[in-house]
Amino acid sequence: MLRVATPALVTLVVVSGLMHATLTPYIIFTQKTLSDQGAGTASVSVVIAAGSFVGGLTPVLSDRADRRLGHRVIVPGSLLTLAVALGLSGLGLGWVTIAAFLLLVGIPEITAVTVDNVLNEAVPSRHRASLLSMIAFVEPALIGLGYLGLGALRDGLGTSVGMATYATVPVPVCLLWLPVLFRGARVTTEIEKPADPKPS
Repeated sequence: MLRVATPALVTLVVVSGLMHATLTPYIIFTQKTLSDQGAGTASVSVVIAAGSFVGGLTPVLSDRADRRLGHRVIVPGSLLTLAVALGLSGLGLGWVTIAAFLLLVGIPEITAVTVDNVLNEAVPSRHRASLLSMIAFVEPALIGLGYLGLGALRDGLGTSVGMATYATVPVPVCLLWLPVLFRGARVTTEIEKPADPKPS
């Protein structure tokens, strides 16, 4: 798979994994953040349930977003959105954390669906199993590191400062995407095309 993958395809897989490594710990630790900021258990449950409802709308919105913007713009936009959400959670205000979560958490979910669609369209079926195996290995490893990193920051710096500090993670990830964004590198595989038949 790696022998036929373009740099843009490999970059998309890595950036997508890093986005999940930021998004998943953010969603889980937001529950503890809200509790630390004074929200009751019932309120936290309502907020998380509302976020799950927003996530359920992503299949509908992802196609529209992809048609209007394209994945080259959506991916860095989602990373910056995550940075904003984490930064706002670090202000220590429960209502700001709730507003940021509900307004911004759906955008990376839309991107995740869009990336899956791009990979399915770009990678031929005979290479798709290898790609999925690679993603199945990379993403959980990155998510695990994300949990460890955010947990360590929260323990060492406190809930709010730890969340705000973790907001710096998506920014360098955006830098990995810049060649794809500005050079228009194609997200596909390098498959040799059959030679045109010689005219008889």
